[in-house]
Amino acid sequence: MFPNEELLMKNLSIKAKLILLSLIPIITIMLITSALLIELKHTSEGSQRIYADRVVPLEDLKVIADDYAVNVIDAINKTNAGLMTAQDAVAAIRTSEAEIQQKWKGYMATELTVEEAQLAKEAESLFVQANKAIVDALAILETFDGMVSGQLNMLDGPMYAAIDPISEKITELVNLQLRVATVSYTHLTLPTIY
Repeated sequence: MFPNEELLMKNLSIKAKLILLSLIPIITIMLITSALLIELKHTSEGSQRIYADRVVPLEDLKVIADDYAVNVIDAINKTNAGLMTAQDAVAAIRTSEAEIQQKWKGYMATELTVEEAQLAKEAESLFVQANKAIVDALAILETFDGMVSGQLNMLDGPMYAAIDPISEKITELVNLQLRVATVSYTHLTLPTIY
């Protein structure tokens, strides 16, 4: 203790000493609580970022992949099998086209890593071929009316050839999303040393 501190402590009443000693833990608790609240805010913001930039895009990518590889192909196959009218197939494909555009636009609005931007650019170039195949399929479907069982065999190969590469690229983007989310989560959960 410094000489002035010793003199100060002697001159304080017991009541004042007790108040002073009780304030020390209260101030310490307030400082710890403030630090924890700041860390909690940081964690919450990080979780929101992971959700907005990784989870939502995963959902969008799944919808895009399903619209191309399942809904479009399925509509053509069902129509060719006599399970769906040509008009219903056109409507289903147009719905898928609109959803693909909407989901891709949303995906591209997220924060992309450099690798992700490159894969997205590659996917967009594959969309051109797939979208052309869809336009060609729609043109053929629109020439029919009602059930057209067995009359769409000519679409089978070209549709798969145009859409399969997109499925592979979307899978790469999904895997990248999962890797980046894992890194973000790991970074977010590492203990902070004060």
